[in-house]
Amino acid sequence: MNAVRLPALAILLALAVGAFVFAETPETTTIETTAPTAYTEYSPTGDSGDVWFCVGPTSRLEGIENRTIIITNLADQANEGLVTVVDNLGMWSERSIQLETGDRLELRTDQLVAEAQYAGITIEAPHGGLLVEQHITASNTAGQDRQHCTTATAPTGQIPWGTTERPGTRQTILFHNPFQATAVVDLTLLGDLDTRQTLEAQGLVIPGRSVVAYELTEKLPNSLIVSASATVRSGQLVMTGLQIADGTTPSGLQGLALTTSSLTLSGDLFLPGAAEGQIHPTVVVQNPGDTTVELEIVIRTNDQENTVEPFGIMLRPGQRQAIDLHADGRLAEIGAYSIYVRSLDAPTLAAVAVNRQRETAAEDTPSGPGLTGLPAINYGATQWWVDAIGSTITPTTVLIFNPGLDSIATVTLTTAADYPLPEAFELDPGDQVELTVDADVIIGIGSTAPIIVTRQQHSPLGWTTSYATTLENTTTAITR
Repeated sequence: MNAVRLPALAILLALAVGAFVFAETPETTTIETTAPTAYTEYSPTGDSGDVWFCVGPTSRLEGIENRTIIITNLADQANEGLVTVVDNLGMWSERSIQLETGDRLELRTDQLVAEAQYAGITIEAPHGGLLVEQHITASNTAGQDRQHCTTATAPTGQIPWGTTERPGTRQTILFHNPFQATAVVDLTLLGDLDTRQTLEAQGLVIPGRSVVAYELTEKLPNSLIVSASATVRSGQLVMTGLQIADGTTPSGLQGLALTTSSLTLSGDLFLPGAAEGQIHPTVVVQNPGDTTVELEIVIRTNDQENTVEPFGIMLRPGQRQAIDLHADGRLAEIGAYSIYVRSLDAPTLAAVAVNRQRETAAEDTPSGPGLTGLPAINYGATQWWVDAIGSTITPTTVLIFNPGLDSIATVTLTTAADYPLPEAFELDPGDQVELTVDADVIIGIGSTAPIIVTRQQHSPLGWTTSYATTLENTTTAITR
C-alpha cells in the first residue's frame, strides 16, 4: 500500500484521550491467546495507575550531548505524578509533579543528577493518564534515540545484538533496579568466538534504587556482534543495551541505539519489515535455552502471489545468528513486508531487527548517523495510540501490520478532532501499511484483530524506532 501523507496538524493534547479510547468494543478473534506483558501500556485516567521506567546515559557520559524525559498529561483534567531519580553512584532523589490538561513537562537528566554517567528515572502515575518517553542525542553527530519508557520489568532478559568493533564503538548493558530490595542477576555473554560465563558476571548485585552499568567494550573487544542473556535470581530489573558508534569503525557504523531487552522467550515472534525501496534490516536471533532449536525467518509480503523462500536456521543452546536481509537478493522488489520468526521446536527464542545506514558505491561522503534496534514481540493489541513526532522537515513513519496467522484486521484511525485521515482499511494476515505524518499529533489506532504499531523517524540527526503504546487490557499474545 502506498504511503499516506497527512497535512501539518497542531497538537491538541487536551482532547487526546479520545484518540485512543474508542467507544465500541472490538470484535473477538479466533486466535488462541494468553495475556502477555507489553513494553508500554497506558491506563486511562481513573482506571488504574501506571509506573514508567526510563534508563539511559546522562550528558556526563563521553559521547552523549543530552537526555530528556518527556512527560505528557493526556487526561482531560489536571494530573499528578512522582518522579524518582537514581544513578550509578548510589544517589537518589524524589520530586512531585503537577500537570494541567495537555501539559508536557521536559526534565533534563543533567539537571537531576550531579555527576553520574547513567541514571534511571521512575515516574509513578497513581491515576494513570500520563505518557512518558525519553529523547537521547549523541555528540559529534553520532545519532539520536527517542522511545517510550517501559512499564514492565522481567525475570529474564536477552539483548541479541550489540558490537564492540574497534575503534569507535561502545556497548554497555544497563541494569536499572527501581525498587528498594537488592536484585541479583547472572549474565552470559556471547562474542564472535565463544560464550563468556565468567565468575565476574555471575551473581551481579544490583543494589536497590540504583543503576549498574556493565561495560562490554573491554570484556569482549573487537567483536562484530555481542549478545547478552540475563537471569534475575531475585528482585526485579529493567535491562537495556546502549550502543554508541562514532563512524570510525571499519564497517562505518555510526549512530546511537538504546535497545530494551526481550521481555519473554517465544516460538512465535514478529517484527516490522520495510516498504519497497527502503533499507532492509539485519535480524539477529538468539537461543538462550538449553535445547537445539530449528527455526525459520518468514517474510510475509502484502502480495500473496509474490512469496519469498524462508530463511532456515539451526541454533544450538546459547547460540545466535544474524541474517542480513539487505544483502540477500531474494527480497529485491517484493514491496512492503513483515517478519515472522517461527520456531519449529522449543519456544525459547529472542530476536531483534537492527537497521543501520548503508553506504553505496556512488556515495563519496559518509551518509550520516543511522542505527536502531527493535526487539521482536509475541503480542498484538486491538487498541494503540502513537504520538507522531513528525514535522514537515523530518516526518514520522507509522507502521501498522497484522501479525495474525489467519485473521483479517479492520483498522480505524482517529485523532482528537476532525483531521483528515485515511478511511478504515483491512489488513490481511502479514500485511503492512505505512503512514507518513508530518506533524506532532496523537493518533488512535483501533482494530478488530490484534495488530502491531511502530513509530520510525529518519533524520539527519539519526534514526529512531520504537513501538507505540497499547491501551490497558487490549494486549493479546499471537500464537499458532
